[in-house]
Amino acid sequence: MQENTWHGGGLSVVRPKVSSILATIVLLLAIGVFHVWLRIEVTQCDYAVSRLEQQVRATEYEHKSLTVSVARLTNPRHIEHIATTRLGLTAPSTEQVIIVR
Repeated sequence: MQENTWHGGGLSVVRPKVSSILATIVLLLAIGVFHVWLRIEVTQCDYAVSRLEQQVRATEYEHKSLTVSVARLTNPRHIEHIATTRLGLTAPSTEQVIIVR
């Protein structure tokens, strides 16, 4: 710091060097840029989390839908209905049944 004296009343004024002012400005700018970068990163992470949560919900819905389909398709009544209507199968007569001992 430089000290300058004004000739009027003996008033002493301290003037900081230009380099220390410049260093302070650069430091504040660096902090500001870091803060903005950090906020952008947080926002991008929030968007990524949101997309992943949406994928989880969609996958859970698909899982529930497939569970219902499996339950319906493995139901013996449904299988019998498909066998008789689509495949033309009928229940075996007593002559067709062979008991294995």
